[in-house]
Parts: sequence; structure tokens; C-alpha cells
Amino acid sequence: MMKVGVRYCGGCNPRYDRGGVFQKIRDRLQDVDFEIAKEGVEYDALLVIGGCTSCCASYHQFTYNEGVVKIWNPNALEETVRKLQEWMEVE
Repeated sequence: MMKVGVRYCGGCNPRYDRGGVFQKIRDRLQDVDFEIAKEGVEYDALLVIGGCTSCCASYHQFTYNEGVVKIWNPNALEETVRKLQEWMEVE
């Protein structure tokens, strides 16, 4: 099972329901173990959820193997799911 660390921005200027979009991602990828990212834990990938186009949440302090996918617009939901699915197939 793929392990994905989730990093939210600080929420100073959210332009959409970040939690709602994350729930949609979780619903689509039920074979992924999502957890709020913690330092010192190794993840297969990171999901950075920004509230606006700045998508300024830092993530370089986390350890990950495949890569980082950022979402800052609910219209990018399909692309985000597709990218995570591609990484799942590599495992």
C-alpha cells in the first residue's frame, strides 16, 4: 500500500474547501494510506494542498521517494488523482 504524507498550507487565503477536495481524493484512492506529513517519517509521495495559487506550504523537511504533487485549485482534482495512481503502479 502506498503511503502519502499530506501537507496543508496555513490557510491564510483559501479559495475553496481544501478538506472537501482532500476527501474526494481519499475516496478515489482507497488503496492509499494518507496521513498528515511528519518529519522523520518516510513517505512514498507527498500531497501538498494549497488554498490559492501561491501553494506556499513548505515540504522540503519531509522525506519522500516518488515525488510531490501539489493542488491549489479544485479543478486539478483529476490530474492529482491520476499522478498518484501512476506512482501507485510503479510500486
